[in-house]
Amino acid sequence: MEKKDKKPGIRWKELAFLQVVVFVYSVLSMCSKLVSVMIRDYGLFSLPSVGAGCLFMGSMALYAFFWQQILRRVDLHVAYANKAMGLLWSLLWSVLLFHETLSLRSIIGLLAVCVGVVLVSDRREEA
Repeated sequence: MEKKDKKPGIRWKELAFLQVVVFVYSVLSMCSKLVSVMIRDYGLFSLPSVGAGCLFMGSMALYAFFWQQILRRVDLHVAYANKAMGLLWSLLWSVLLFHETLSLRSIIGLLAVCVGVVLVSDRREEA
């Protein structure tokens, strides 16, 4: 049985799935803050804290499952380069939820990361 070679680069469907998983990871990072606040306010072994902690751990397990699916479909260097797009989502959360203002340096740095991710994701293998 002959193994099919992967096409060079990444397909848009795989890229979209990868970005959804990175987005979910950034949301889960925000949820971990919520769990820590619940532990602080209600105590470690209270029902709300244990429930939130279990929900968070289950969500992280689901994220890990989908991340493994991505690693099966996408080259490792492309997957981890795209994980850097979590910076975009983190900046978005900081502006929307914490009402922070972005500096010009942050915007320039984010653009540099985005250009790097695009260059790595679109890299064609040399034959």
